[in-house]
Formats: sequence, structure tokens, C-alpha cells
Amino acid sequence: MSQFAGLDVSIDEAAVCVVDEGVVLMQCSVATGSEVITKALSPFAATRKRVGHEARALSPWLQPALLASGVPAVCMETRQVRATMSAQRNKNDPALKDGIDGLRAIRDHAQIKRGLIKA
Repeated sequence: MSQFAGLDVSIDEAAVCVVDEGVVLMQCSVATGSEVITKALSPFAATRKRVGHEARALSPWLQPALLASGVPAVCMETRQVRATMSAQRNKNDPALKDGIDGLRAIRDHAQIKRGLIKA
């Protein structure tokens, strides 16, 4: 079992979604904070392969904080995430909401270019 997680991070709240082979194992919203996100992902630490989030305003702070906490975080370019989502056939599938869009980009594009994070 190798699980992937997607984060949809805003200023106040982060949507967290963990899937394994297309089956949603956990979907929740937590306060935006590296400690809170790490705690939400902790039950999947042994089997979690990657955690993806889109490059946005909080990425320069969030990416290093997640890596320092031992979370295998990947910051993805917004254009590539958007292109992946536009290629999805069923955009109304409930499993694609919240943070799953970042997750799909991680799984479907093994060679995805990592986002450039500027301070």
C-alpha cells in the first residue's frame, strides 16, 4: 500500500485528502499550519508516499516546514495542476474535490516539474 495525499491550502484552512489506488481513505479540513497538517497526516506516515500541494502564496513557508517535519511534500506548478485537472473526464466526481486535484497531478505525472519557491 502506498498512499498519496493532496493539500488544498488557503490562509485559514487546508483541505487534506489521502487516497490509495483511487479509494479515499481520509478527507478533512484543518487549520492552516504545518504542525496541524502533519498531525492530520500522521496515521498514514508509514505508508504515505508523497504529499502534494500547489504552488501558492503560502508555499515558501509551508514547503520547508512540511519537509522539516518529515512529510515527503512536493510543491507543484499551478499550470501543470490545472492542465491535469482539465484532462479529467468527470469533473463532477466528489472524489476530485478539495485537495485531490494536487494528488492526481502527483500520481499521473511522475516527471512533474517541482514548483519554484521564492521567498
